[in-house]
Amino acid sequence: MSLTSSRFLRALRDLLIAMINATLILVALCLFLGLRLSDRVERVATGIAQSVVSLDPLRDDVQGMTDEISALRADLAGFREASGAVTSEAGQALQVRLGAMEARLDSVGTRVDTVRERLQSVEFDPEALVDHAIQTASAEVVRAAGMLSGCEMPSEAPVPPIGAVQDSE
Repeated sequence: MSLTSSRFLRALRDLLIAMINATLILVALCLFLGLRLSDRVERVATGIAQSVVSLDPLRDDVQGMTDEISALRADLAGFREASGAVTSEAGQALQVRLGAMEARLDSVGTRVDTVRERLQSVEFDPEALVDHAIQTASAEVVRAAGMLSGCEMPSEAPVPPIGAVQDSE
């Protein structure tokens, strides 16, 4: 065998060893990233389970507030009827205060209705909760990949809250 073919075979062997090393490094990197991804998925699944479980007391509280608002409105209507016959200055002041209280109750009722609608959208459409989790996780993966490669991330739009209506393109 000549000296040139011996060097050529040694270069091929070194190249093959380098390719095997690079492959092993890539496999190790993929395993590491897969482990991080599975850990992230586990945390997201735990978060979703806790979010769904934590909706039950909130739903009960909203129902209790709705019942209290209904009772307060009935009381206000009773006061208004009782003070309707009074024409004195105190009766007029009472009517004004009752009107202000009714306006405040309407405002609180509107907020309670908004909260109830958002709860129902999450409760009856768990896809919204999952979509939010996926968007958050994908943003985190992109951020981590950018940090891993040393790239600078562009400014990104914030992740919308759960149940928010998204524009379809």
